[in-house]
Amino acid sequence: MQKTRKSNGVVRRNLTEALLQLLEEKRLDEITVTELVTRAQVARVSFYRNFDSLDEVLVGAVHQMASEWLEGLSPDYWRDDPHEYLLAMLREIYDKRRLVELLIRSDRIDVLRTEFNTAFGVGCPDRRESARRAFLAGGLYNLVYRWAVSDFDPSPEALADFVYGLLG
Repeated sequence: MQKTRKSNGVVRRNLTEALLQLLEEKRLDEITVTELVTRAQVARVSFYRNFDSLDEVLVGAVHQMASEWLEGLSPDYWRDDPHEYLLAMLREIYDKRRLVELLIRSDRIDVLRTEFNTAFGVGCPDRRESARRAFLAGGLYNLVYRWAVSDFDPSPEALADFVYGLLG
C-alpha cells in the first residue's frame, strides 16, 4: 500500500510540473489531458486516479505553495510576529514566482485569493474576526498581485518592511 502512495506522489508531481511547463506555452483552457499526460510521461488513467480536471492540478500546485509557507507556523504567528509572518509568506511566493506568473497569464490568479482566504481563516464563525481576516487576506492578495505584475520588485524583505511600516 505504501508503495502505491509513493508512486502516486511521483505521478502527481510529474503531472504538476508538466502542467506548469505547458502553461508557459499556452493558456490553461488550451491544454488537453492528452497533452498533459504525454508531457508528464504517465498513463491517462493515472491522471484520473489523482485529479478530476486540469484545474485541480493547478489548484493543487497553489495549495502546495501555501502549505510550504505555512509549514511550521503557528496559527497565531500573524499576531505574535506579523513582520516575520509576512516575510515568510513573501519569500515563499517569491521562490514560487513562476507559478504566480503562470496563474496571472492563465487568468486563474483567483486560485491564489482562495488560498489566502483559507490560510487566514476567512469565514470563521465570529463575524468581526472573519471580517478582520478577510481584510488582511484581501489586502495581502492584492499586494502580491501588484508585486507580481511589477516583476516582483522590490525584494521580499523590502516589501515586508514597507507593509509592516503601514501597519505600525
